[in-house]
Amino acid sequence: MAEAIAFDIATELIIKLSSQEKSATNNLVKVWLEELK
Repeated sequence: MAEAIAFDIATELIIKLSSQEKSATNNLVKVWLEELK
């Protein structure tokens, strides 16, 4: 549940960022989600 909420927030942030920031943030989110597992 918390993971889904965090993912929604991250997705919203990613949409607001430029494409350069998007790829960097995307990588951070992927690492973060891996650590949550």
